[in-house]
Amino acid sequence: DQIKRELPAVVNYRAHPDWVMPLPQAPPKIRLENLLAETPLLEMSMLNLGIVADYTVNGRIGRRSLVPHTLVLLPDQQRFYVVYRLLFNFQFQPGDEREFRLRTEPQWSSGAT
Repeated sequence: DQIKRELPAVVNYRAHPDWVMPLPQAPPKIRLENLLAETPLLEMSMLNLGIVADYTVNGRIGRRSLVPHTLVLLPDQQRFYVVYRLLFNFQFQPGDEREFRLRTEPQWSSGAT
């Protein structure tokens, strides 16, 4: 029997624990105040989209939702981006079939599949 081992999600954080926020269940609205002198208020809304990975690994087919992991703020450019993450372990031998395709779904995903 193979033992399934999972590390807690906090292992992958590079932020101080005080900066780690729980994953919202719905697309968040972000409001930043006093980040820039010339623009005292920046407001952004996340799209109601989820990122999904469809995969094939040696004949096994499935799908997994990626989890929003990091919000990167670029206030000087009045932009931001989100880094999504999916921890995905699989065993393979050279020559085994592997396919991994990313797509969007029209619904916010908190990572639960």
